[in-house]
Amino acid sequence: MTHSFSRRGYTYHNASLESWHGHLKREWVYQFNIRTLKKPIRVIFWYIEAFYNSKRIHQSLGYLTPNQFEKVSA
Repeated sequence: MTHSFSRRGYTYHNASLESWHGHLKREWVYQFNIRTLKKPIRVIFWYIEAFYNSKRIHQSLGYLTPNQFEKVSA
């Protein structure tokens, strides 16, 4: 794996990742009062594994969850 860096001020390079971080924060992280390092790791892991990949539908995937899309594409 290699790092990918864009020139300074080129915001569109990481637009999809920035969008994902925005969803993560708005839909999940801001609901919790996080004071320790263990809690955000646990909270974010749950969001990704139990909600984002298995229950949250995505327009770009034809209104399927990532897990459903992966099964259909395989």
